[in-house]
Amino acid sequence: MILTILVTALSWVALASPDGSKLEASRFSMSEAQSSAAAMTIRAALELTEWTTALRRELHTCPELLYDLDKTSDLVRRTLEELRIPFDSHIAQTGIVATIGTGRSPCV
Repeated sequence: MILTILVTALSWVALASPDGSKLEASRFSMSEAQSSAAAMTIRAALELTEWTTALRRELHTCPELLYDLDKTSDLVRRTLEELRIPFDSHIAQTGIVATIGTGRSPCV
């Protein structure tokens, strides 16, 4: 669910007007059910705006290069733990592999 929300939010942000003031939803034709689901997803994504902005800002406070990603890896692990998303860490030192969903289709 969180992944769907984040991906959808990023898609809609990409369609924002140049000044960032509104979404250009008129580019799409959707059934009423799809429109309702999209509206619910957008509302949920907008509710996460402060949280995702805070994460992005925290990541940008300590830029790391190449394979020296200790602080970034720590932040990702803490976030996955907070979201109760299972993961394996310390892959190639600081890598993380998270498992989202059941593995059944559709799979992202």
